[in-house]
Amino acid sequence: MMDKGNGLYPELTEEGKEQAQTAINNVREGMKKAALNVIEQELSDCYTDIAKWVESDSWLNYRNSIIQEIAGYRSLNKSESKVIRDRILMENRDSLIKDLNNDLIEKVDQLEKQISYMRDTSR
Repeated sequence: MMDKGNGLYPELTEEGKEQAQTAINNVREGMKKAALNVIEQELSDCYTDIAKWVESDSWLNYRNSIIQEIAGYRSLNKSESKVIRDRILMENRDSLIKDLNNDLIEKVDQLEKQISYMRDTSR
C-alpha cells in the first residue's frame, strides 16, 4: 500500500474533490462519446461494406442448397440446368407430358387460326 504521507497523494479539499470528480466525469463522458462514434462508424462500415457480401453469400448458399436438394444430393458434374430438368422430369413426368401435349394442341389451334386468317385476307 502506498504511503499517503509522502506528498504523492495529498488530501484534497472539498472543492478539490469536486474538481477532480468533475474532471473524471468529463473524461468519462468524452470516452463514452468517442466510443459511441467508433461503434457507429464501425457499424456503418459493416452495413455498407460487409453486409452486401454477407447477403450475397447467404443467397448463394441458399441457392446452392436448393439446387443440391433438387438434384438429389448427387454431384453436379453436369450442367445444373440439365440435372434440374432431369430431376423434375423424373418426379413429374405424367403431369409434364400432359401439360406439354395441351401446350402443343393450343399452339396447333393458334397456327390453324393464323393460316385461316391469312387465307381469308389473301383472297
